[in-house]
Amino acid sequence: MCPDSMEYNEARRLGGLLASNGFVLFNGGYYGTMEAAARGAKEVGGRTVGCTVDLLAGRPPNEWLDEEQRSTSLFLRLERLTARADAFIALRGGVGTLLEVALVWNLAQLDGRARKPVILVGAAWQEVLRVLSRELYVRSEDLAHMETVDSVDEAVLRLRELLRQPIA
Repeated sequence: MCPDSMEYNEARRLGGLLASNGFVLFNGGYYGTMEAAARGAKEVGGRTVGCTVDLLAGRPPNEWLDEEQRSTSLFLRLERLTARADAFIALRGGVGTLLEVALVWNLAQLDGRARKPVILVGAAWQEVLRVLSRELYVRSEDLAHMETVDSVDEAVLRLRELLRQPIA
């Protein structure tokens, strides 16, 4: 992903907004939107943590991390990402992003006590949820575990509301 792209800059803005609102950025720690979000957070003085995996040992983490937490397997990485986070914001991504979103969605369905806010940003996610609800056995109460918004600004505002933080 090119640092001049709209998607990179959207992720960078998200990281900056999260950090400016007092959130620690915790993501996969590599490149693309993960790098952009960490960069945005660091640019405003925020704290960043990347959860990397030995499977990708040939790929160094991005330069914008304060801390790297290595996992020995993809499964342990997913567990760490889902257990440590207070909430999840997903931008348009690839199969890994889809896997992470599906996992936190399924955890919310199985155990209401484990439910954490899941905010999906953009029209692509709205279309994904439409297709899933049309083509799979997805009930309206399942969809209620997910929120979609149009912009990163809306995502951070909604996150503050869901975590009951005063809006500045």
